[in-house]
Amino acid sequence: MSKANVRRVLAACAIASIASRSVRAQSTTEYAKRLDSLTATWRAAVIAETRADSERVNGLPVDTVRVGNLVVLSDTEYVELAKNTAALVSPALDRAFGSWASRMRTHVLLLRRRSGASMAEGHPPVESGVVGPGGRVLLSSTSIATADALKSMWLRIAEEFLSGDLDPEIRNWLMVTLTSEPATARTLAQGRVDLVLARSRAAHSCALGDHEACMQALGLVRVDDVPFALFDETQRRGMIEWNAFVLQRRDPAAYTRCVQGGNQATCDSLIRSIPANAVPQAVPAAVRQNLIRYALLVGGDGALDRLANTKGPIADRIAAAARMPIDSVVSRWHSNIMSSQNSSTAIDATTALSSLFWACLCGALALRSSRWR
Repeated sequence: MSKANVRRVLAACAIASIASRSVRAQSTTEYAKRLDSLTATWRAAVIAETRADSERVNGLPVDTVRVGNLVVLSDTEYVELAKNTAALVSPALDRAFGSWASRMRTHVLLLRRRSGASMAEGHPPVESGVVGPGGRVLLSSTSIATADALKSMWLRIAEEFLSGDLDPEIRNWLMVTLTSEPATARTLAQGRVDLVLARSRAAHSCALGDHEACMQALGLVRVDDVPFALFDETQRRGMIEWNAFVLQRRDPAAYTRCVQGGNQATCDSLIRSIPANAVPQAVPAAVRQNLIRYALLVGGDGALDRLANTKGPIADRIAAAARMPIDSVVSRWHSNIMSSQNSSTAIDATTALSSLFWACLCGALALRSSRWR
């Protein structure tokens, strides 16, 4: 290479290096400006949020009421109402949740006048909820200022927070909040109706006395290939229809072969393409809640604490709560709900006669009207 060419190459490299440094410098400068801008925006947002939190906290009631496991921040004019309501709610929570109810001490209730709301039944409206971080009111609700009205509201709030304090494995299995309603033969008997009406083969087999089917339907044992193990062909076809919008868009040809052509292999393939979390539960959440209520009832004192604090699979936790093997819990629960006389899935004579009366009345009225107006 000649000296001239060498000089040209070196010159080109120098120009490129200078240009690169210029671009990098420019990019770094722009990046720094953007970072400064974002930092300023973030700081302003933090200041505004801190100010808002401070205003919310300063706006909270200043009187504190403590009754049993309940702590209430109350407007001065509602202190007596807070005491009277807490005196009704705290014992009910103790009966339903045992020592687990003590966790409500960390969830401070709120009772204050609801501004801007109109009078109801001669009583001023009040706001209730739980005081959250930054003075926010969680599960805010409006009620009339009576102990009976507030009792129902506070029980629902307590159920939400006491259930929320359970670990995710229990909450995900249960799928509903625990209830403070006392477990009686009548309330437990409702489990038979919910079980019989469940839309799965496993639930129907469980209702007929198949213990293994009960264990599977309740999610107490591992089940592989859930759609095929717990549901029959008709029920799986219902899953396809329920997910038709997604399945049809994903593979129109396969959907057509299954639905219109009746190709069983294609239908099975579509079923297996449905995500596990989109497959329906074998029994409704009410049945699982019914089993838990039975276990807590027979387990006696400390049952909910044992349920919450026992480590391992949900079956082990329920067994610990009831203080008996899980097979015994499920068998006794099943015998209890299926033999109870307080609930029936049959139609009684009064219901039949009432239905017949209304059917005849509607028919008579229909005959009196002209056809095809």
